[in-house]
Amino acid sequence: MIYNWPKHVDTYLQIICENLKATSTKRTQNQLINIRLKENIKKLIICDIDGTLLHHETNNSGLKRLLQYIKNRPNNVAFALASGRSLNKINDFLEFYKVPTPDTLICSVGTEIYYPNSNEFHLDKKWHKYIGGRWKRDQIHDALKKINWIRLQEDVSSQNLYKISFDYRKEDYNLEEIKVALGKLYYLVNVIFSQDKFLDIIPRRASKGNSIKFICRKWNIPINSIFAAGDSGNDIDMFMPAVKSIIVKNHTKELLPYIHLKNNYLSEGVAAVGVLEGLKHFKVM
Repeated sequence: MIYNWPKHVDTYLQIICENLKATSTKRTQNQLINIRLKENIKKLIICDIDGTLLHHETNNSGLKRLLQYIKNRPNNVAFALASGRSLNKINDFLEFYKVPTPDTLICSVGTEIYYPNSNEFHLDKKWHKYIGGRWKRDQIHDALKKINWIRLQEDVSSQNLYKISFDYRKEDYNLEEIKVALGKLYYLVNVIFSQDKFLDIIPRRASKGNSIKFICRKWNIPINSIFAAGDSGNDIDMFMPAVKSIIVKNHTKELLPYIHLKNNYLSEGVAAVGVLEGLKHFKVM
């Protein structure tokens, strides 16, 4: 075999060019992600995941169209997810459905905020420190052991330093019993019921809505530039008066008192279809 040096050089240069192109594209995308919140954001779209973007009964109808819009959105429109899921489970969603990288993540019912940097998400440590004030996890956990109709969720990812999660049956629901069991500790927590089966105990300062306020203050985004979409009880405090809210048709009964409030739009479409409908209603699209 005769060694062909010119051919070898051509091949080597081609590989280098391809790698440089890929690296340049990746760097550009990451820079856009990292700097978007630092720019003059005109709109921030915040979506819950389960029941709002995902609805398996309708084969996630509308999701591809919504993600296509998110992918091609203007640079002054930011995109965030706010979910009860942990970071790992949100990452599973992002990878499986090829979701464009969000500009921020609100995880575990607002107990964690993350921002993208390269291929990772980084925790907002200031938020973590802020919500931890006066939080007494062990005492709260021990006090709730007195209640026999709640069961600690076995999935380890459902629990974190600032979140204690339980399952329950809706026929057993009794908020007063929780108040009595917690005593003075009740004033240190947010008690969040969702979908008639999930119960989250988190610090008083933490929630999806409080996370949004924190993000808006940090990045100088007006609250009235927020467009929030949700379907269940843990989305309620996202629907602040100044926020343009999208309540999807398949919402749970916890949202019934909110569907006729000012700036709240009740969609005719289910899940992602309803989100698209709401964004068009508010003239975001």
